[in-house]
Amino acid sequence: MGFLIALVGMMLAVLFCTWVVRHSGCVKRNKVKSWLLNKYTGVRVANQMMKMRPLGASVLLRFMYVPSWLKNYGLAVLDVPIKELLIAGLASSTLYCAAFCYIGSTIDELANVISGKTTSGSAGNNVKIAVMVGSVVLTVLVLVGFGVRIRRYVKEEEKKLEEENSSELSKFPV
Repeated sequence: MGFLIALVGMMLAVLFCTWVVRHSGCVKRNKVKSWLLNKYTGVRVANQMMKMRPLGASVLLRFMYVPSWLKNYGLAVLDVPIKELLIAGLASSTLYCAAFCYIGSTIDELANVISGKTTSGSAGNNVKIAVMVGSVVLTVLVLVGFGVRIRRYVKEEEKKLEEENSSELSKFPV
């Protein structure tokens, strides 16, 4: 039940942020987008990726381990079609909700084992502690590792875009 509530909440956040940025008039989307594209090369690369492969790029960026509000508002500012934005939000929200619900469900048991509130002996408690701590650490490492790989991919795409831009600029005499 917690998983479903968290998933619905995350999807409502995606919808709300998209509505605020694109339709409410509270945010001057074009000005913010222009400023971001001029100031940050990484955002330029992300926007370029959105134009070429909107669903793939949206999914990659949604899986980055950065705050959800940044992904929600940031992707709403960029040129991401709404359908791809929602599919990417659903995909990443499903993974994160499952991981966080799993961590949340094991933390209480881990606390009980550490405090000795279980019926098994101390040897059994040590095994439980090792398994539970290991699973929580592994879950966090997978999430962080996924984010690192995505950042690396974005940086590679950024270098390719810069090389393409510099090679096209060199064609024109100064």
